[in-house]
Amino acid sequence: MANRSSILLSPSHHILQSMNAAVVLQIQELCDYIAHFLDGSCTDLKSCALVSPRLSSAAQRWLFRDVTLLRGCASIDSPYPHHQRNSDGEAAACRRFCSVLAASPHLLPFVRRLRVTFSHEAAVKQLSVVKFPNLAEVVFDRGLGACATQASLTAMADIIRLPSIRRVGLLQPTFQKLRDFSRLFAACTPHFESLYIHSLEVHSHPRDAVLIPARPVITQLHLGSHRGDVLQGALSIFDFSKLEELRCNIEFLCSHDAELLGPSLTRLKINSSSAVSPYCPPLLALKRLSGLKTLEIQVMCRAVADIDMVLARLPQLTRLELVTLEILHPELLDPRTRLLKLRHLGTAVAGTTLPPRARIQILLPVLTCHNPLRVEIQQQILATFAVFATNRQAEVILI
Repeated sequence: MANRSSILLSPSHHILQSMNAAVVLQIQELCDYIAHFLDGSCTDLKSCALVSPRLSSAAQRWLFRDVTLLRGCASIDSPYPHHQRNSDGEAAACRRFCSVLAASPHLLPFVRRLRVTFSHEAAVKQLSVVKFPNLAEVVFDRGLGACATQASLTAMADIIRLPSIRRVGLLQPTFQKLRDFSRLFAACTPHFESLYIHSLEVHSHPRDAVLIPARPVITQLHLGSHRGDVLQGALSIFDFSKLEELRCNIEFLCSHDAELLGPSLTRLKINSSSAVSPYCPPLLALKRLSGLKTLEIQVMCRAVADIDMVLARLPQLTRLELVTLEILHPELLDPRTRLLKLRHLGTAVAGTTLPPRARIQILLPVLTCHNPLRVEIQQQILATFAVFATNRQAEVILI
């Protein structure tokens, strides 16, 4: 969403103030400006679509940009819907969406990102025959169903092979065989470069993946929680020699799958929301990250020891420019050891071997003033990390 304060201070705001509303609604550029400002608020955009033809056209571009055919999903990538799901309702939403596109084909180029459940076979088949010219990202969710059927797999593969597809997401997918997973990417185009997989499950032996003729080259990889053997078989069909961005949990880095890390990687985001076994092998693979520029670590406060391990074993990375540490739920720390653990973590961050120009960011959740305990914790954290902030390019940011 556009920054509201920057819009209010821009010169065009003064122009809008001096113009009659009827005149503004006749200028397409200003209508586009208004719709862009309201991006993220479907209710406001829907209201705008009823005001004038030009504002309607501008609002439609944002209303149909990201389409989620699942109730309760906070975003395209969110693995956990907020509300009770209903597969029949999702199928009906898919039918209505396809009917709208058939009646108004000018809306087709507006659709850039799409999320749909593949457990309802008819719904996915309906979408597979729609030729989206600009669809860049598709996310398939298992929904309330079980394994993907053969008809669903065919329809999903038809969508993935669209020339405009650049990113594919699979949320909680379940397959009878790993070769069914391979089928999805057998005919994808060279534009496909980004993959997101969360909670992959396979009923048969996890190592029966079928190598496809041309292994897709992946430059961005986002991994959720998985069984290691299943994930290894699934990833074997891709080429990661040019991988630039990786988002994964710390268990993945500690496993044999860490061979994906190489000199082409420039951005690494680690999720350490759960504790790692103390018998985790050393993170030797990090030594190969000679091109790493950005390192992001998202940590649940109960797992701060895991972050100490990562920072302690971080090799000399000459190209590193930014290290971001996001602390989740600091109020969950044991009050008796909270301050000690935060100081220990602050010391670990301060002692990390980084190039002179590298910056460090500490991201903290904004704690409400209505809870004195949370405010006290926030003050402790700020005081703890302020110690090293003066010694290097570091800052604490409240989010």
